[in-house]
Amino acid sequence: MPVPLLPYGFGSVAGAATFPIVTVEMQFTNAGWTDITPYVDVPHDVITIQRGSTRVESPVIRYEGSTCSIPLMNHDRRFDPTNLAGPYVSGGKTQILPRIPVRVSATYQSLTWRLFTGYVDAWNISYAPPSDSVAAVDCSDGFRRLGAQPRAAKTTYGGGGEDAGARITRILDDGAWPPASRSITAGDATMQPTLLGGTTPGVVPAAVIIAGGGQFVNVAPSAATSAPLDELQLTADTEMGEFYIDGRGFAVFRHRNGIYLDSRSVTSQATFGDDPAVPTTELPYASAPLIYDMATLWNGATIANQGGNLQQAFDAASQAEPPDGYGPRVYDSQNLLADSDFQALNYAQHIVATSKNPELRFESITIDTAADPVNLFPQIRQRDIGDRITIKRRPPGGGAIISRDVFIRGVQHAITDSTWLTTWVLQDATSLPQPFILGDATNGVLGTSRLGF
Repeated sequence: MPVPLLPYGFGSVAGAATFPIVTVEMQFTNAGWTDITPYVDVPHDVITIQRGSTRVESPVIRYEGSTCSIPLMNHDRRFDPTNLAGPYVSGGKTQILPRIPVRVSATYQSLTWRLFTGYVDAWNISYAPPSDSVAAVDCSDGFRRLGAQPRAAKTTYGGGGEDAGARITRILDDGAWPPASRSITAGDATMQPTLLGGTTPGVVPAAVIIAGGGQFVNVAPSAATSAPLDELQLTADTEMGEFYIDGRGFAVFRHRNGIYLDSRSVTSQATFGDDPAVPTTELPYASAPLIYDMATLWNGATIANQGGNLQQAFDAASQAEPPDGYGPRVYDSQNLLADSDFQALNYAQHIVATSKNPELRFESITIDTAADPVNLFPQIRQRDIGDRITIKRRPPGGGAIISRDVFIRGVQHAITDSTWLTTWVLQDATSLPQPFILGDATNGVLGTSRLGF
């Protein structure tokens, strides 16, 4: 949802009516946010933002941490940490520091949304004699914090049988992630007991005592052997769900059946195409590479939970050597956290069912908002990871329209004072067969609906 902010900042030469107002803020002190937008050097450089996945290669998508690069004009040395006479100094100490909070927002038609929320990683200061200087600021999101958060390892196993969403919540609690900055759904997988923080030295491995669930481990508390991010991503992998940081800085967990139940994933939210007719209901795109390869092909799967028995699935026809098949390509994951071999077997079978054939797919789509600002900027604002869209391409040589429904799995922006390019990394939606969903009037009909993971 858009976050209401005051629409201040800069507008493009095209005018605020057609181009969003972009605002860059930093929190140099606990007193609040400081608007540094006037010093953003977009006339000469680009704000770049990347969230979510940069490439989709299987139904199991491990999202990456978001990044943001912001070019700042530094001719008066205001962003130079050695300048103790600058505006960002307190008590004789510079406030130009790594890890200070940063956020980038955009306002369009009175609606404001966050493009990025995170922390400064580095101030890269360069000089161009005699008097010019630029500070290129590299930023990342809360994944960095979750990847380094120190904790004390627990001495009691707990949480056996809880769903993946509940496990995500407990890990975030243990990592001191603010409850107000979360969007967590209940999961579909049930989990093994956990120590939270990994196994301390001398502790009997979880696989050995897993049946006891809440058994006490007789060791003194020590530093955890894994960061919260390790456990969060492994839990999301076990669920085959989604865990990422959104533009607001919220930790988001979405269960695996969200793409089959949530309206934004079930129904296409927009159609992008190259229709030459005017007018048209298709929104224009700058590029949409069409690829036919084996990157997403997995005709075998070897899956196991920690302490569980190995479960395998394969498709003999797909694994046959060419020209009859494609040769064996096996997905291997033997460290999952589900609490039953049955779940591991379903996991393996689902991967093979959805990935046994190569895909003719749109790998990404790039939107040049200058082509139709009035209709494209609302799409840029509303679309996010997990949304379903339709892409249509009319082959230059004629023939049937190539049409695919896809899920957005990554979001990238490149912004100057007069241009805005957005690229969405995509996952083909047609490769994911609708599974059986208990209690669903359409997808939960015995004898009709497909049984699935």
